[in-house]
Formats: sequence, C-alpha cells, structure tokens
Amino acid sequence: MVFRELYDQKKDIYDVLAQIIKDTIISNRIKMFTAPEMTNAVNERYSFNISEPIIKSRIKHLGIKRNNGVYTSPKEILDEENSLIYDIQNQQNLALLHKLFEYIWNETRTEIDEEEKEEIKKEFLEYLIDGQVDSKYSIYIRQFILNVSIDTQYISIINKIKEGQLIYEGICYNGNINELGKWTTKLDIYLEQEVIFYIAGYNGDVHKDMYRELLGYIEEINSGYQGEKKVHKFMV
Repeated sequence: MVFRELYDQKKDIYDVLAQIIKDTIISNRIKMFTAPEMTNAVNERYSFNISEPIIKSRIKHLGIKRNNGVYTSPKEILDEENSLIYDIQNQQNLALLHKLFEYIWNETRTEIDEEEKEEIKKEFLEYLIDGQVDSKYSIYIRQFILNVSIDTQYISIINKIKEGQLIYEGICYNGNINELGKWTTKLDIYLEQEVIFYIAGYNGDVHKDMYRELLGYIEEINSGYQGEKKVHKFMV
C-alpha cells in the first residue's frame, strides 16, 4: 500500500496525504479544481473512500491558494515529476492478486469473473486485518498465504498491504488526522488462544510477523505514553 511506502520514507500522515494529492495533480495534469473534484480524483485513483474535509485540510496544508472555491495548482507542483510510488506498489499488489486468483483457479478449476475478483480482493484485505474471516474464499486465501509465506518478497508485499490498510482505515474511521498516532487512555488487549500458535509460528511466518509487528506497535505507543501506567497490556 502507498501509505506504508510513504511511512517507510519517514513521512507522517500529513506528508502522506499531501503527497497523494500532489501525485494526483501531477498525474492528471490538474491545473484548477474544487475540493469535491480533488476528493473524487484521489478516491478514484487510489480506490479510497476518504472524506472531503480530510482532503480539503491537506490541500490547505500544501499552501494551494483558493479563489471563490476554486484552487489553482502552483507551477512548482505541476512541474514536479510523479513519485511513482503508487505505480510501483500497485504493480506489486496486482502481481500478488494475480497469483492469488491463479491459485484459486487451480484449486477450484472455476473461471473467476471481474465481479468475483473484486470480492476475493475484499475478502483478502479483510483476512489480513481480521485473520478470522469466514467467507466463500477464506479457505483458499488462508492456504495461499501459507504457501507464499516461504517467499520473503511476497511476505513483504502482504505486510505492506496489511499495514497500509490499517492506516487507511484509521483515517476513514477517525476523520480527524490531528488525533492519529495519539492514544492517552488505558486499554487491555485480550488475545485468543489461537494467537499462541501465531507467536510460536505454527500458522506460518506471516501470522508470526503480524504478532511481532503488533507487539512492536504496542511497545512504541507505551514508550510515548506520559502517564504513570502503560496504556496497553496483553491478556490471553
């Protein structure tokens, strides 16, 4: 996911969304636009569903001037080269999905139309986030992830998709990016016994890495917490 790639470049959420808007302006050669138009352009290009107020706040953050509700793209932005991050990551994502579609076809010997591909893509993302999805293709998705977990390249792509999806859902759920990355209330996290198998690696390296990343995020949040007690603790 683009969100994860930009985070890898040490950018915060402001920079991530600003870069996405800039890339949209550059790739579509948009010289003038309204906030609703830019929202539609970003959501269409990246298959997002980000609200207009969030996009509007990032347009303002970029310093793009507005006159009677119409923004004019600065020449310095139009003259920039596209970062290509979206195109590179999208190619990797499509290659992974193509491999998944191919795996399901080999298992079922059933042709997969475009509508079903979208459903598989949706279930794949849900499984990466939840891990407990029970759906039409869930058994094939689980088997596929186990099969590719020995390939470090695919593990890296899967983890970036998962992490990027989490960041994206956080933006859509919160609606106020000023509050993202902050957690000041106490939270107990209860883990199912199945997670013990994740920790031990019995369900494959992907799930093991998921737990390690979760633990790393919790430790990072706790290290920045100013209260007397840790915000998060685990209970099994």
